[in-house]
Amino acid sequence: MKKKIAIGCRTIVLILIIAFISFIIWFDSMISDNLSKKEIFELVNENYDIILNDIIENDFTDTEKLKGIKEVYSDTEVIDVYCGGTGIGSATSYYGFYYSPDGLPKDAWCGSNFGRTPDELTPEGKGFAIKNSNDDNYYYTEKIRNNFYYYEAHF
Repeated sequence: MKKKIAIGCRTIVLILIIAFISFIIWFDSMISDNLSKKEIFELVNENYDIILNDIIENDFTDTEKLKGIKEVYSDTEVIDVYCGGTGIGSATSYYGFYYSPDGLPKDAWCGSNFGRTPDELTPEGKGFAIKNSNDDNYYYTEKIRNNFYYYEAHF
């Protein structure tokens, strides 16, 4: 009898462990769906002609079909291509790239949430950043090629 109870307890513990691991994997996939910086650079460089043609035609059908692209926003100063994010609530990050018509670094949609102007982008590493002194919000942008820039924003 003790042997059956021990086997039953082990089985229940094993099922709980498997359920917990499955939940963690599912939860992580729900809060993290972004391309990495390296993947975004590769995406732009490997699909440059497709993306540029869509910008010229102002029709982003082919760009939106590319793996890793979530949305294209063309109603702002830049053509913003969102490639996913991580986190939830106040610990959220956004990643993507944008096309800057004048070739200068800008604050994509999420960068403008800082209440600052693109003129306030300061050099950092290979790119430019905006940091607020009163919180942990951070925006970074870096040139990929010609008029294309990578961006990430953390809130």
